[in-house]
Amino acid sequence: MNYEIGKIKGPKNISGWLCGQFFPEESGLKTGQLEVKYATMLPGETEPEHYHPTGEEMLIIIEGKMRVILDGKEHVLQGGDFVFQRSGTHETLAEVLEPTTYVAIRTPSVPDNKVVVD
Repeated sequence: MNYEIGKIKGPKNISGWLCGQFFPEESGLKTGQLEVKYATMLPGETEPEHYHPTGEEMLIIIEGKMRVILDGKEHVLQGGDFVFQRSGTHETLAEVLEPTTYVAIRTPSVPDNKVVVD
């Protein structure tokens, strides 16, 4: 299949991911070229320090507010902000401060491309 149409929050959605290498072979959403995620996080949610050894990532904040740490420097991101990260950037979602809807785009989409820092 060369295309697929769906709802952002539809049943084929895998935790907010809209496309990527992790979809089944028969899915029109399977691609190794990029990953796209559309999701909302709630206040208090966090994510540990990690980095992606391959590729680049764009995070676009649609609405809300979150505190992140990028390569050791703290930033508060809110609706209308974006972050572009090259491979190897250490990132930590320190805390979601307000319900936050975002889009994440990562290229390429490769297996095991998230390394959590102990």
